[in-house]
Amino acid sequence: MPIVGLTPQTEQQEDGTWKAAVAQLGLSAVGDTEQGAVEALEALLLAKAGGGSGRTRLPTEAAQQDDGTWKVWLAEVGITGVGATRKEAAEDFTAQLQNARNDPAVMQLLSRLTPAGPTPRAASEVPAEYAALPSVTAAEFDDVVASETPVLVDFWASWCQPCLAMAPSLVAFQEEMGDRLRVVKVDVQAETDLARRCTIGAVPILLLYRAGEELHRIVGARGLDGLRSEVSPFLA
Repeated sequence: MPIVGLTPQTEQQEDGTWKAAVAQLGLSAVGDTEQGAVEALEALLLAKAGGGSGRTRLPTEAAQQDDGTWKVWLAEVGITGVGATRKEAAEDFTAQLQNARNDPAVMQLLSRLTPAGPTPRAASEVPAEYAALPSVTAAEFDDVVASETPVLVDFWASWCQPCLAMAPSLVAFQEEMGDRLRVVKVDVQAETDLARRCTIGAVPILLLYRAGEELHRIVGARGLDGLRSEVSPFLA
């Protein structure tokens, strides 16, 4: 089901609700029905593009043109959307933003823009399980991933809800794998240069390494079963 140029992934949760997500942008929403979740996600996307009143709105500018059409733009990244109405211009902007998802420079710049970005959580708000996963800095990174034991690196941010939701699954997966795998995390807010070097756009993204070589890349949050299916083939 495409929305404003994106194709969200939908999944029914254990409590019967539905979740819709666009992993490339690190966004998700829930609803009582699948369609409700998609509509909630669309509203969030439009809010970020300047078409709504959401508090996570990007710092876009909007103006009506002399011919009556509207323009929504973000000068810092050179993206402009146009449309007959402000909403249509915001939708066009969001579609173009999605087209730029493979440009690390654009995604890194978007992650730094303020005051639109989500407010980082205090350390006390980060799940204890997540805090317990070892953190890796840029100075340590090469030595850590050079290990002959596979290393799963979780690139995350404290404001990223899908990241926090995945934390218990990562901890459980580490416990399940034992000494066959090491799970560590990198805070993209603290390690922006490392994130750029590893071509990290939206979070969460998990990179699997062995002996310094990237073996696999997982874009978006995964539950325990998803982690098993993505990573286990590389541990044989």
